Amino acid sequence: MARTPERLHPERVVKLKAQKSPRLKNGPFSELTWEQQRAAEKWLWKFCARWEGNLPNWRRAILIGVAKRLAVNPPVKGFGKSLLVRRAVRKGGLALARKCRETGIPHPGIAAMHWKMAKFPLSVGQLAV
Repeated sequence: MARTPERLHPERVVKLKAQKSPRLKNGPFSELTWEQQRAAEKWLWKFCARWEGNLPNWRRAILIGVAKRLAVNPPVKGFGKSLLVRRAVRKGGLALARKCRETGIPHPGIAAMHWKMAKFPLSVGQLAV
């Protein structure tokens, strides 16, 4: 006698039907405040324009989640610049150092360090011993 698979068991089907639907009735941003909804819609429009013509449902769901996150916790002003500085510091190695010496341009890590030191100079008490 064939056994009913667990996922199709009648008791489980009743429990699954009783669960709340994951979709919201008034749209994906209905639980946010009005200002947050406008910000989330702006972010979503920006993301959808970037993926124009290639927006399956799974990608749209991810973009909606990212738009919600950015609307609730907007990025700080210098966030992008700090990422660029970190990328410049990480981008290194012996080959890049040799190439910079040959062309006479400063190494990106050294340039980032000088930029940071000019922006945030050390006080006398912070000098390393």
